[in-house]
Amino acid sequence: MTETSRVKLITGDTAENLMLYPMQKWDFAEPLLELLVEIKHFLESEACKFLIVVGYSFRDEHIRRILWDAARKNKELHLILIDPKAHQIYFEKLKYYDVANKIPSSLYGKVVCLPYNFEGVFSYLKNYYLINLKVGLKSETVQHKAELQGGKANWSSIIRHFIWAEYTEKAETLWERIDSNELIEGDWQLLLEYHLKMAVNHLLNNQERKANKHIRNFNKFLYILMVDRINVGVNIGERPIIEVNFNYRIQDNNPRSDGVYNYINFIITLYDFCESRQRFVNSIDSDKLEEIAKVLKKLKLYLNSLNVDGHGKIGVEDYIKLRRDKIPDIKKFKNKFKFKDPSSHRTEKLASMVIEIERKILKEIIKVE
Repeated sequence: MTETSRVKLITGDTAENLMLYPMQKWDFAEPLLELLVEIKHFLESEACKFLIVVGYSFRDEHIRRILWDAARKNKELHLILIDPKAHQIYFEKLKYYDVANKIPSSLYGKVVCLPYNFEGVFSYLKNYYLINLKVGLKSETVQHKAELQGGKANWSSIIRHFIWAEYTEKAETLWERIDSNELIEGDWQLLLEYHLKMAVNHLLNNQERKANKHIRNFNKFLYILMVDRINVGVNIGERPIIEVNFNYRIQDNNPRSDGVYNYINFIITLYDFCESRQRFVNSIDSDKLEEIAKVLKKLKLYLNSLNVDGHGKIGVEDYIKLRRDKIPDIKKFKNKFKFKDPSSHRTEKLASMVIEIERKILKEIIKVE
């Protein structure tokens, strides 16, 4: 064994590679059987919560049965399957005892399918995927207990951990208990993040039908937030200012909206997610994923262009330079900001002009079916 053959485990321990390669069929049958028995006992124990499997197709029925038996006895056992064909392997080999008759196995709904190359996702396993999986499952238990005691579970408070862990089956199950309309009025970031990240995982797992549904929902809610609910504040004075806001709504009899600065960092995180997942695969043949990334990149540029002062506001002169090709009559537009009387009628008219310009631009970026 060389030093390079040693691997530091997530637990902090050091392990060495061991290869058993029989020159004849049964040369190493006895040590192999002993190892399998030892592995089976460990998987069935309460000490084992997660099993990470990399690049294994599970064609061996005796290995599948070991895992099914372990999952039946150890209810907390979850698999993280890393392979470009992760979902296909899960669906065909692990999810059902009998695929043809759809008889659920003990691993049904307990496998996280990461359709990536191991070298790309490896550095994220401990401090990203595993941590979020652990926190999510622990929090889910707490919420279930609250329900059993007659309380109301708050699923939206924990689902984000499963979204981050890309535990798509769990996230979609919990999503059915959440009212999307309530999220639009409150946690719109969760609403968009859920549909975007589910879409990316499903696309890379070759689940195009599910991915398309999430893409449509992502675009629909993004359109509602940024196009339908766009609002503009206008300040007329010596230094006239334009402030573009989104998700304008009335809550508790008060008008509320979210500024450009609320959207910039969030859109950047979604864009970075798409970029990183594209790097995690050898090659990508998905026009839809590239299109999602393009939309996010355009929105990032759009939002940054309106965030001149770092607080989501832009001076009128800067706005005219930015939208020179979109303003029908620049001289007339500029003159409207020179009036000293900041009446509500005048500011509302100016705001309406800006809203019309911004809506046209956003409609070119955000497409809905």
